Amino acid sequence: LDRKPGSRKYCYGAIALLLTIVYLLGFVESRPYLNFYMFPVAYLGLFAFLFEPKENLSCFLTFWLLGVLYGFCVNGTSNQGFYAVSMAACVSAVGSCIMIYNWVHCWAESVEKQKVKTGLWVTATLLFVSFTVVEGGERYRFLFWETGTIQEMTYQIEMGAEKGILTTAERKREYEDLYRDTQEVRDFEKGPVLYFTSKTYLYLDDAKENAAFSAWLSGTGTTSAERLLRYYELNPHKVPSIAYCLKQDEGVLDMVLPETDYLKKNTELGVIYTKKK
Repeated sequence: LDRKPGSRKYCYGAIALLLTIVYLLGFVESRPYLNFYMFPVAYLGLFAFLFEPKENLSCFLTFWLLGVLYGFCVNGTSNQGFYAVSMAACVSAVGSCIMIYNWVHCWAESVEKQKVKTGLWVTATLLFVSFTVVEGGERYRFLFWETGTIQEMTYQIEMGAEKGILTTAERKREYEDLYRDTQEVRDFEKGPVLYFTSKTYLYLDDAKENAAFSAWLSGTGTTSAERLLRYYELNPHKVPSIAYCLKQDEGVLDMVLPETDYLKKNTELGVIYTKKK
């Protein structure tokens, strides 16, 4: 909007840098997830290009723009929202780092005082090191499929496909209780099996064919139920002979497996559906 930015572009750059840091710290505090950290860094590169278009044009076209296009395609083919977009932003973030370097270099060259130049490079280096430490530290502490930290993983699972894995006391109890609760389903010998739950590991202990379009249903709401119905219309041979869900999901699974076709049996934690002969 400023048609004659002149030296003011560096003030704008400082503001963009400050806002990026605030945005990044917001993720660190509220939503600590590796790929989320890449998103603000990726889009700081856009400012670096706008401030120094000549220096950054090739990098903008080959790295940053292709990364944004990749993110658009991922978002259009995934239901994971910002998780998917931020993952794709990692590509743009590589180009952003190069463009930010060129931007800081041009910024430093435009300054006459050596102390100011040194201060710019020291600041840029400290920011880069700080980001690397945050990202590396999160990589060390973060467990995608678990809650808690590595230091809390001190209880060993003693049964099932995850036997021997270290986890938290709560996760160990949940896993072993669910393993015992689904024993009857595993003992059933015929036909495809459906575990209508987010606990994808249940399929690892069952030798029967998976009756779902994926072990990961992306939730157990009505959307997943509707997708299963359409899936069975296209693949009638995949209709489950036996199914299991937790008690809170019984009403949703009833949409897919009606009582006219299935016998239901309550267990301690869930419900077993067995197809009528």
